[in-house]
Parts: sequence; structure tokens; C-alpha cells
Amino acid sequence: MLKLRSEIKIKASDLDISYPSKMMFIGSCFAETISEKMKSLHFNVEANPHGIMYNPMSILKSIEEVIYETSYGDVDLLKVRDLYVSLNHHGRFSSRDKQEAIKKINESIQKSHKFIMKADYLFISLGSAWVYEFDEEIVGNCHKIPAFEFNERLLSQQEIVEAYKSLLEKLKLFNPKLQIIFTVSPIRYLKYGFHENQLSKATLHLAIHELMQEFSNLHYFPSYEIMMDDLRDYRFYKEDLTHITNQAEDYIFHRFQNIYMSESTVLLVDKMKKLSKMLAHKIQDASAEESKIFTEKRNRLIDEIKNEVPDLDFD
Repeated sequence: MLKLRSEIKIKASDLDISYPSKMMFIGSCFAETISEKMKSLHFNVEANPHGIMYNPMSILKSIEEVIYETSYGDVDLLKVRDLYVSLNHHGRFSSRDKQEAIKKINESIQKSHKFIMKADYLFISLGSAWVYEFDEEIVGNCHKIPAFEFNERLLSQQEIVEAYKSLLEKLKLFNPKLQIIFTVSPIRYLKYGFHENQLSKATLHLAIHELMQEFSNLHYFPSYEIMMDDLRDYRFYKEDLTHITNQAEDYIFHRFQNIYMSESTVLLVDKMKKLSKMLAHKIQDASAEESKIFTEKRNRLIDEIKNEVPDLDFD
């Protein structure tokens, strides 16, 4: 039989992500994508307390600030054009009003601190080993400040390993039950060049591999490999040829489910998908017999799911 693709064989994990699980996603836009899929299925999820971050050091800083419940003030913001911004945060935290920006930042950190303290899983998606430095500090977002004000460089494997060893020890003390799943984002960062993108991804892979030799609570999900080797076709990329299509996202998420969720959880996820479609359906005439049958069917499914997961909030 002619084989037209190389389906990646991934060992079943001993992790068990289920509806009672609490899960924090952090890192690149791929982490945001997976977390949104989990949220849409009513899993207990929080994501990116500092907004989307791509480089390992900014992601690490975000996690540390959440652990220690770091508080931001006036001196931590810059004014760029008419906005107050934090170089450690995504643009969604920026504001024309300085106090509003500080409030958004601190509320997000406080909320995430309480969540990660009791979380079961932390999913970290590393995007790129390339970093920008401003006043010799690595930043998470340049906020369209002129490029000449930054120093751009590639992190070394050892820099990442040493920094994350310290972070992982802190996390172990902060939340001893926390299991950590690393992945390397399948999204290509071609602004640096094709060779430079490969150097960056290889650096991230090697750093994660070295860390996994030392920490037993670390796991690796091969989203990058699934995209590069299993889906290996430009039809799975969007028009920019760097970001992946919804179809590719769905396939990678399907593999994620099959690795980390039990058969009973996957069956419940299928019911939740069905319910989501039913909830999205607009009833034109509630008095029609057909509408009444549909509503009864939907309510039976809600009751069935509630019996399996009593704490689930359908509001």
C-alpha cells in the first residue's frame, strides 16, 4: 500500500487531563489556540497572564511574576506614542490611562497566582529562541518602538536550561503536584530567515530535552513534529505560509486529546461538542413542535453531562 504521509507514533501518557483538572496555558499564540479550544469545551483553564509571549525568558519571567504575585506601578510602564505599555506584556494590557493599564496587569497576575497555586497542569509553548533586549533586559513585546533601540540575539541552549532549572525548582516548592507539558510551537518565525528559524527551534528542542533528563514532572508534546512531519504540506498553512490552518489546529488538538485524556473524557468531550452546536442553534419559533423536541433533547444532554461532571458551570 502506497504511504502518502508519516503519521507520528506518540506513546500514551500517564497523565490524565479530565474535567476536574485545572490547567494553565502560557507562551506563544499556539498556547492561546489550544487553551481556547479547551475553554470552548468547558475545561477549567486560564491562559497567558501577561498575554502572548514567544521567547523562553519572557515566558519564564511571566511565570515567576505570577508565582510571587509581583505588583506593577508607575515606574514599570513606558509611554509609547499615546499609550502606556509594559515591555513584559502583550498590547492588550496597554492603555491611554496609566492607572487602567496598571490595574489590568495587576488583576491578571493576582487571578493567575490563585489559579496556578492549585493547578494540576502547566502547558508551556515556546515559540522562538530569538530575543530583543532593551536597556540590556529581554522584553516580551516591543510595542512598535523603533528596532534600533533593541539588541536582537539568539539565546543559547545553556542560558535557557540554567534559567529554567531555577524556575522549575521554584514551581516544585510553590505547587508540588504541578505537571508541566512543554511544546515547541509549530508556527514558523521566518522574519529571521529559514536557517535562523531552524537554529531557534533546535535550541528550544535541545533545552527541553536536557531539562527532561533532570525533572520527573516534565513532559513533551510534539506539536512541532506533527506539523513538520505528519501534516508536512503547505495546504495546512494559512496564506502567510507561517501560521497553521484551523484544520491543522484541530488535528494537533485531536492528537493532544488522545495522548492526555482517557477514553471516557474523550467521549465526554464529544458530547460537549454536540451540546455547543445545539446551544449555538437559534430557535426561531419556541412554540413550534419541532423546537420543543429540540429543546427537550438539548436539556437531556445537559442533564446527562451534569451527571458525569456535577461541578460544571453552564452559565
